[in-house]
Amino acid sequence: MIKRALTGGALGAMLVFSMGAQGGCGTSVSNSPDNGGSSSGQHVARLGDTITLNGNADGEKIAVTVVKVLKTATSDNEFETPSPGKRYFAVRVRVVNKGTAAYQDSMTNGAKAVDAAGQNFDATMLSGIKQGALLDDINMTPGAKALGYIVFEVPKRVKIRTVQFGADSGFADIGEWKVA
Repeated sequence: MIKRALTGGALGAMLVFSMGAQGGCGTSVSNSPDNGGSSSGQHVARLGDTITLNGNADGEKIAVTVVKVLKTATSDNEFETPSPGKRYFAVRVRVVNKGTAAYQDSMTNGAKAVDAAGQNFDATMLSGIKQGALLDDINMTPGAKALGYIVFEVPKRVKIRTVQFGADSGFADIGEWKVA
């Protein structure tokens, strides 16, 4: 019994070490825009910049662009309101399937809004917002495009600095854009 536990523990330690040496489960994070930087000369992706992300399957590749930021978004359903002391923050995102395979994902699963202290806020599910269409479940053939908002519920006084989107619900490449 003790021998099995030690063997299992050693195997688990080797697996964790191996994953760490390889950088995790094949995920990479990029904040470098495809065009090398915005007009300000910065090499950090900002509003309007595109980052290409690879999915986990062969041929999966999406180009993601944050095109607009709403510091306060409003639900189009009177029964969906932010919790007391919170607001809805939203980003409008354009996705283009640049790969050779169909791409299917729930964009909200791999989305995060990050404040100056490093706190992460997950996307919030709403039926809709008054400012435009939401972007959630996508099923795209090669060359197809999608455009819509992803909404986050954040404290009213928090200033969101960056947003992140991960291909394959956050389990593949991750892009990061500075929005403040």
